[in-house]
Parts: sequence; C-alpha cells; structure tokens
Amino acid sequence: MNQELHLQVITPERKLIDQLVERVTVPEVDGYVTLLPGHAALVAEVGDGDLEYEVEEEIHHVAITGGFLQLEGDVVKILATSALLPEEIDLERARAAERRASERLSSGDPRIDYLRALSAMHRAQARVTVAMTKQLTA
Repeated sequence: MNQELHLQVITPERKLIDQLVERVTVPEVDGYVTLLPGHAALVAEVGDGDLEYEVEEEIHHVAITGGFLQLEGDVVKILATSALLPEEIDLERARAAERRASERLSSGDPRIDYLRALSAMHRAQARVTVAMTKQLTA
C-alpha cells in the first residue's frame, strides 16, 4: 500500500498545492475529516477552515473557503473557492474582517443577511487561525 497521498488544491485562479503528503485534514461543512493513505473513496463538500497537511513530519496550513473534495485511490483533489497560504494572509486585515462580521451578527439589525455575515465570519476566522500558525512557527 502506498504510504502517501497526492494532494492537489486548486482554486479558480491557481493550483496552490500539488505534492505528496502523509496525511491531510480537511474542513467539511459539518466537521473535519483526516485522510490517510488507503482511505475509502470519498466526495464531500469543503467548508471554511484550516486545511492541514503533513510532509516529512512537517505540518503545513492553508486557509480554505468552500468547494469540493474528491478522494479516489490515493489522490485527493480539492476544488476550493479560495485558498491562502499563511504568508499570504494579512493578520490585521483578517482580524478586522472578523470583528466587522461579529458586529453585524450581534447588531440585531433585521436588514442584515445573517447567513452572509456568518459566512464572512467563518472565512475571517479561518484566515486568522492559519495566519497565527505562521507567527507560532516563526
């Protein structure tokens, strides 16, 4: 049995990741799933969060937003709405977006599109989490 997965993360703008990994943990819409070599075939909807993958015992992070995951054999393809590496994220901007979304959600204003504001908050939280991994490992 192969001891690696071939991970591909693709957005409309670019192919962000195309490499062999030992494992990958993906945010789904209803929780996280960890994929290892030999995992059963899977198709799932990707949520907003921290995609984590391991290469030669080193953990890497990507802020990912929406899309779909397909695992067939040992090939993991993720078609994401957006995906950012930690070094591509402006932490202060992400924190400001998180604050704005939180304020909208707690405002009680009936004109606020609750689902849109909640989605914005989840995206911002994913970016803050991934950006913080850069600071913790620096």
